[in-house]
Amino acid sequence: MMEIRRLDFRGYMCPMPVLMAHRALKQLPPHTQILFRLNKQSDIRDFELLCDEMGLVLKEKRESEDEIQLVIVSLD
Repeated sequence: MMEIRRLDFRGYMCPMPVLMAHRALKQLPPHTQILFRLNKQSDIRDFELLCDEMGLVLKEKRESEDEIQLVIVSLD
């Protein structure tokens, strides 16, 4: 079963969320997924590029009126 972690970066402005996500994702064990909660000012493209760079999968994107949620998965 895949472990799920949650990180809430809604209180931070760009570029802090993607920098903090990079640090967290570097320590991510295999077969783990992280749910990131971001404010609407965050740029999803930065997270897409980060996933490509790190060989991770952006599994899910959800946007509501006041936040963005991204699920990123480590498969290795």
